[in-house]
Amino acid sequence: MRAKYEDLLGVARQRAVEVGHPGAYGDLAAGWAIVLKVSRQHLAWLRGGLQMADLEVAGDAAPDARLAALARALGAGADLLAAQDAATAAAFDDVEQLAAARAEVASIALTAAVAVSDALLKKPRDNANEGFTANLRDSMTELREISEGFARGSEVGALRSLTAGSPAIATDATSWITRASVRWQQAHEPTDGASLLTRDLRSITAQVRTVSGYAWHIAGCLFHSPVRPDEHSEALKGVLFGLRSAQAGAQRSARSWQRRLSDVGGQSTLPGEVAFKDLLAALCQRLKWSGQLVTPRELITSREHFARMLDALDELTYSTHRVAELQEHATGDLIARGRLFVPLKVLVPRDPEYLHKAGGAWRHPVRPWAVTARPDCFDEVTTTLASITEHLAEASLITRKLSGSADDLRPYGGQVAARTPMPFPAGGSRRRRAVTRDDRSASPPSLPIPGR
Repeated sequence: MRAKYEDLLGVARQRAVEVGHPGAYGDLAAGWAIVLKVSRQHLAWLRGGLQMADLEVAGDAAPDARLAALARALGAGADLLAAQDAATAAAFDDVEQLAAARAEVASIALTAAVAVSDALLKKPRDNANEGFTANLRDSMTELREISEGFARGSEVGALRSLTAGSPAIATDATSWITRASVRWQQAHEPTDGASLLTRDLRSITAQVRTVSGYAWHIAGCLFHSPVRPDEHSEALKGVLFGLRSAQAGAQRSARSWQRRLSDVGGQSTLPGEVAFKDLLAALCQRLKWSGQLVTPRELITSREHFARMLDALDELTYSTHRVAELQEHATGDLIARGRLFVPLKVLVPRDPEYLHKAGGAWRHPVRPWAVTARPDCFDEVTTTLASITEHLAEASLITRKLSGSADDLRPYGGQVAARTPMPFPAGGSRRRRAVTRDDRSASPPSLPIPGR
């Protein structure tokens, strides 16, 4: 299952609390400089920002380990926001939800700042720390204003359920299915529909049919599993029906493509074809034993296995739906451009003048195929593809609800986000000057910028 934004915020808050635990694990100033920098970037993706300038410390200073862990958690959240694309852009339209998310991030950073301030108070007074103390004090003031400007715990809404572009790193056969399905989908995303050939469309249809069949087997194992929760029964029946209907539709679509002339002989060379082979290998590794499909008792042996297979089914149905949807759109585009062949016996009844058009009556022999942009010549293909997409959308929606993942809050992975971090609005209080520690070099640390 993919990491959600709320999960990363929860980890960040836990790390912020741990900053207050006793112990000294490095330079507090260097650690706070990283947290401040990452917090600024995180807030920028939420259309906010910090007026407080970064704390300048020596690049060779070893940051406090607890603060570094907090910075990594906040940076992961910023990276997740930066990875969103046109598919999830609507989640950033609600001003109140953005304000609530900014308040949550500011509250997390403020928790760490208070802990660092308390740690400084326990140390002997050192003039070299005056600049650091001033920066920390001003940062706490600004963070408190942001966090109190919107009640903590208010509804973050759709932002809370935003997910990363890919699931967690694969560690076993089940998680490899999840990773491979996402890679398969993302390999198809950037493909220009107008560049596809008939052989590519045939290949995509075969891929959708095959993956739908394996997904149907997983759903069947979940339904017949002895550890299945009773409340999942009806929902899984809906998933089984949707996947079986999509598989049957893909078989009808394959027969329709067989009656269409292939543009170029040979196999498809799309990147999605290579990714599909990897997905097929992952599915066979987990779902087959000695060449036979495993039984429900062999596939699912505990509640934990049930939950993990449900997550894999969620990703599999979602990716299959996206690939089928892309094929449907590409086919419609090719038809509109007059790029697909139809049998002449299909075209002539709908366009009787075709044979009498310029030079048409004098062609000998008359070719049995013709290209046309008439949509009514492709009713069988377009209707079938629309049915496949509809059934897969229903199955994907049910699996998302069962696994607890978000509805339409997963980036497709093939579109570059058009958003850029909004700069902090001009006006308001003056921008505070940068503070340099007296005993350290003024050169700023070389740190990666999350989300870039």
